[in-house]
Amino acid sequence: DRKFLTHLTRLTCVTERGNGDNMVDAAMAAGAPGASIAYGTKLGEEESVGGISLSKEMEVIEMTLAPKIVDNIVSKMVEAASADGNTDVYFYSQPVPKALTYLG
Repeated sequence: DRKFLTHLTRLTCVTERGNGDNMVDAAMAAGAPGASIAYGTKLGEEESVGGISLSKEMEVIEMTLAPKIVDNIVSKMVEAASADGNTDVYFYSQPVPKALTYLG
C-alpha cells in the first residue's frame, strides 16, 4: 500500500572519503532512519604526487528526516567527526515537500 510522507528535510553531508562511517553511526543512533552514501571526487583540489595529479575523494551522505530532528542529527555527526579529527565536513539541507513509501 502506498503512503505519502510530507514536510521532510533532505540533509546532505560531504566529507573526505573514509571519514563518514562513524558519522553515519552517530546519525542512526540519534534517530536517523537510514542514510545513502555516494562517492566522488572534488574538482579543483588536485594534489600532485610524483608528477601524477590526484583528486581528493569525497563521501556524500544523504538522509531524509523530520525537520525537528535535523539540528540534533547535525550536532551528533559533528561530534563524531571532531572525535576522529575530521575537520573537512560540510552540510546542507533541502525541503522535501512530498515523498512516497511502500512501507507502512
